[in-house]
Amino acid sequence: MRRLLLLLVVASALLFFVGTSCESRIQVPVPLPEVSVEVPKVEFGFKVVKPTGTEDFFEDFESYGQGEVAPFGPWKVLRKAPHVEEGVQADKTIGKVLKVDDGQGVFTPGEWMNFILECNLNREGSAEGRVYFRLSDDGKKGFYVSFSEYGIAAHKFAGSIDMKIAENTSFKLSNDWIYLKVLADGERIEVFLNGKKVIGVTDPDVFPGGIGMATTFQTIFFDNVRVETIKK
Repeated sequence: MRRLLLLLVVASALLFFVGTSCESRIQVPVPLPEVSVEVPKVEFGFKVVKPTGTEDFFEDFESYGQGEVAPFGPWKVLRKAPHVEEGVQADKTIGKVLKVDDGQGVFTPGEWMNFILECNLNREGSAEGRVYFRLSDDGKKGFYVSFSEYGIAAHKFAGSIDMKIAENTSFKLSNDWIYLKVLADGERIEVFLNGKKVIGVTDPDVFPGGIGMATTFQTIFFDNVRVETIKK
């Protein structure tokens, strides 16, 4: 009996010791290393247009002289002549851009009918401008996307008659570099700004032509113009 009582006392003491030790270990604070994680800023939808090797045409204006006035390279004058100058580009580096003031524009003839047209542009103040496509060699027939502080629209024109075929007034343009994309595939025309589709329309007039840029109010900078044919 005494031996049994002794065993019980020893067992109780061991349990108390183990429990106290575990409790003590749990309560001891463990210092953790400080970890600093830098989260990169992501601008969803914006893109600096660059050549990929699959395009028919690419222009970044780097090959022209500072202050050089159109016409130059493949570009012809549309109305008044703009010029090339140095500026902070869409990729935040200093380089050449096309400065297009009020009433100025350029275009390059072409035979693009089904294609993707991309460029970067930067508006000053309340500037209004246009990007032309399927433009005739004389600049008197074609389509264009117009953009201003009031929204964006798609037009077609021939001679002195101009018709708006689609409009989006809910999308407001910032005074910063913007990524513009135009998709023209048969009767389907789609326009994207910073990756967001802002216009989708069908139009029965389908014909090949060139591309161009112009400003109708104040100043717009253009850069990184790219065209790729949609292969059927």
